[in-house]
Amino acid sequence: MERSKTRTERSKQVYAIIGLMVLDADYRDAFFEDPHKAANKLVGSLTTDELLQVQRIAGGGVDRNRDEYVSRVKAAFGNLYETIECPTFPCPGPDPFAA
Repeated sequence: MERSKTRTERSKQVYAIIGLMVLDADYRDAFFEDPHKAANKLVGSLTTDELLQVQRIAGGGVDRNRDEYVSRVKAAFGNLYETIECPTFPCPGPDPFAA
């Protein structure tokens, strides 16, 4: 039981990285430039499993073009940020051109 608690606690490291990627575009850029360095600076040393998770987030092993992947992921994190900052829902507002 203690092992799973430790694993859960360690998973918070990766969640912290993802959270900052949503909230901070500069961190997001630094992360995609050097994921291990950015992750280590934020949360300290990572386990092998966490490093693999970070590598997957950064586009390691993607079949398509990595630049395209990074661009799409950055846009997705940016959209999450915009949603969080939305003063009223739904955000963005309904499409005025929708029939």
